[in-house]
Amino acid sequence: MNAKIPTPAPQKPKPDAQEPATAAGPVAQGSTYVAIGKVGKPHGLRGAFFVANRSEPIPSSYGELWIGADVGVARPTRVRASHMQADRPLLLCTLADHRSGAEALTGLLIFAERSRIKLRPGEMLWSDLEGVAVLDVHGVTMGRVHHVYNAGSCDIVELRSGARSVDIPLIDAYLAPGQALDIGRGTLQLQVAAEIFDDVWQDQTKRPAADGDA
Repeated sequence: MNAKIPTPAPQKPKPDAQEPATAAGPVAQGSTYVAIGKVGKPHGLRGAFFVANRSEPIPSSYGELWIGADVGVARPTRVRASHMQADRPLLLCTLADHRSGAEALTGLLIFAERSRIKLRPGEMLWSDLEGVAVLDVHGVTMGRVHHVYNAGSCDIVELRSGARSVDIPLIDAYLAPGQALDIGRGTLQLQVAAEIFDDVWQDQTKRPAADGDA
C-alpha cells in the first residue's frame, strides 16, 4: 500500500502474543512490520487470492510475508506467484494450496518487514502517514491523519481534528514539492491554505460510525 507521492501504523511484534505464528516461530523480534494489503476474494482453485487495499503486485523482494489478524499471531508464508489479474494484484502463497485454504485467509492482513520495502523518490507508505500532523502552507496544524485509503484515482487521507474530519486527496496540487512527509518530525506538509477545505469538514458526531472508526 504505497501512496503515490512519496500499508495500520508500523507494528512491532508483540512479545506477549499468546500463540506463535506456526512451528517456525513468531515474527523476528526487534523487526518492524507493516501491513501491505489484505487477503481478498479467492481466485481459481489453486489457492490464489486478490490482494485488497493495494494497487500493484507484491514484489518478490519483500521476501517472507506474514498473514494474520495481527502481526503478533500472523503466520509466515512465501510467495509462489504475484502478478496483476484484471487490473488487481493477485497472490499465490504457500499458506494456501487450494481454494478453501484461500477462503480461510480472507480478510486477514498481509505484513512485510519494513526494512525490505524500498520506496521510490516521492513515495511513502500508508503506515508512515497514519498519525502524523498535517500542516498547511503557513505551518498551521490542521489535524492528524486518522486513516488512509485508495479511492481509485488517488490515495486519500482522512484528517481528524477533534470531532471533525475531512478527506484530502494525496495529489501534487495539495502536497508540498519534494518530500512532503517528514517522518522525523511526524508531519505531512501541504502547499495550500487550510481555508480551502472549510466547506468540506464533517462533524463525526452527526454521522453513523463506519468500519474502522472505533
